[in-house]
Amino acid sequence: MSPLFNNISKQLKCRSREALSYLFNYTKSKPSDSVRAVIFAQGRTGSSLLESLLCSSRHFRQNGELLSVAHGEVLFPTHFIRGLSKWKSGNNFIFHVKVYQLTVDRRRPIDPASFMQGLYSEGWKVIYLRRRNKIKHALSNVLAEHRGAYHKYEDNKEDFKILVDCQRFLERINNRMRIEAAEKDALENIEYHEVVYEDDL
Repeated sequence: MSPLFNNISKQLKCRSREALSYLFNYTKSKPSDSVRAVIFAQGRTGSSLLESLLCSSRHFRQNGELLSVAHGEVLFPTHFIRGLSKWKSGNNFIFHVKVYQLTVDRRRPIDPASFMQGLYSEGWKVIYLRRRNKIKHALSNVLAEHRGAYHKYEDNKEDFKILVDCQRFLERINNRMRIEAAEKDALENIEYHEVVYEDDL
């Protein structure tokens, strides 16, 4: 199959899932015994690892970054997430989201505080995942870009040198700090369980 056909097929699948999620949002009730959870985190904090670990308990089924624009921009994120959690109600439901997937990544930005508060008010459990060391956090991005992959699944030793642009690196660190401030603003008045990369993962 051609790359164009694969891309069209992927987009049609995503749009069909989105439409069905809206339908289930309005036609199906949430099972009273199900747990719904969201991991709120920046990239390179271990959010995929944390979700994978929680799913390995078999209490959840992995959903990943449902609002990533790689799947196409979801028109109504809250309705989509709520409907999808009702549709997939055979299990407890978990996904993870980044603050910039709600703002700068979207043509139609939404307020992260309203999004998170909306889920929280409906009983969602909020897990806030962060990295304390912003220097290593920024360096993790540089390493991933140099490697050409954001996840490393093998234990093989890597041996390479990276030339770091110091000014650009400082900008990365400052950006990580700005994003964390935006995350904390979004979580104001919300009870959450905090997970720190350096301590817990």
